[in-house]
Amino acid sequence: MKYLYGKIPQEQIKEIEKSIRGSIFFLLLCVDPKTSADYPDIDVNRTFENLLDKLDGYNTLLLYPIAVAETMSLLQAAQNIYNSPTFKYWKYRKLILDAGTAILKIEEV
Repeated sequence: MKYLYGKIPQEQIKEIEKSIRGSIFFLLLCVDPKTSADYPDIDVNRTFENLLDKLDGYNTLLLYPIAVAETMSLLQAAQNIYNSPTFKYWKYRKLILDAGTAILKIEEV
C-alpha cells in the first residue's frame, strides 16, 4: 500500500488494523453494562479522543483512505450517543461494531 513516505507492506497494514480494532472494541467493554465495572478509572471520552487522534494520524499517513474517514465518523457518532441524555446502549454497540468492521477496509484502498 502506498503511503506518505513510500509503501507499507500488507503485513504491517494487518497489524495496524488489529491494533485499531482492539482500541475500538475496548470502547465497547468500557461501556457495556456487563463489563463496565471492570474499568472504573477509564475516561471514555478521553479514550475516544485518543483513538480519534491516532486515526487522524493514520489518515494523513495513509493518504486519506475512505475506510479511515468512515471509521472516524462511526466512532464520532458512537461518542455522540454515549454523551446523549437519551443514551441507548444498543445504538452505541452497533456503531462500535460497525467501526471495527470499517477499519478492515483499509487494505482495499
